[in-house]
Amino acid sequence: MAQIANREVQSDARLGLHIPAIDEDQALMTMQVGMVGTDGIVLAGDTRCTRWPVGGVGVRQSYSASKIIISQDNQIAVSCAKDMAAAGRIAEAVISGLQNESIHNRERRLVDIGGEEARGRDVECIVTFAGREPSLYLLQCTNSGTDIIGPQIGDFVHAGDTVNAAAFWAMRYYRPLPVSQLARLAAHLVIVAGELNSATVKGLEMIICNESGILRVPEDEI
Repeated sequence: MAQIANREVQSDARLGLHIPAIDEDQALMTMQVGMVGTDGIVLAGDTRCTRWPVGGVGVRQSYSASKIIISQDNQIAVSCAKDMAAAGRIAEAVISGLQNESIHNRERRLVDIGGEEARGRDVECIVTFAGREPSLYLLQCTNSGTDIIGPQIGDFVHAGDTVNAAAFWAMRYYRPLPVSQLARLAAHLVIVAGELNSATVKGLEMIICNESGILRVPEDEI
């Protein structure tokens, strides 16, 4: 089959088939969730990454890698979803630019960074800040990167495959609980998302953010 991205419909007259095209932005999915607890924040997501072949012709390849970037001082963590190249640029800019930013200016600065680094791409980043009052934000760039928001989140937020039915686990069972309990809910949500969308969601990684800093939870302890 020839190039499949960015076409409305494909057809094969010889076989009498009318095949819907695969939208590249829809295919490059992930599932990530951030939850605010009574003693910190949980951020969890899958680890499956997808790479389209150069020129869009060939087999799409998948591999396992972390999608959560943590600052060297373990004070900021950023998860990357949608366009991964743009999300990576945003994550690095957030980590380098908001190290000493006042909590009162974070939303504005996140929007500024999104406007500078999205470069016309749709991006979703869940951002956590450690400290005496750990905080959670969603940086979302939509409509080809022209509409940008960066609100602080008071309960929970999803990024990536937000139409996945696994998202309802948080909607139904989230409560402001200790992170040790919310971690189980977040992990279950990501695992179920993989069961429902095994083509693009697989694996699990998690970080805990609190007053002491950000800790990446070892895989054998999740």
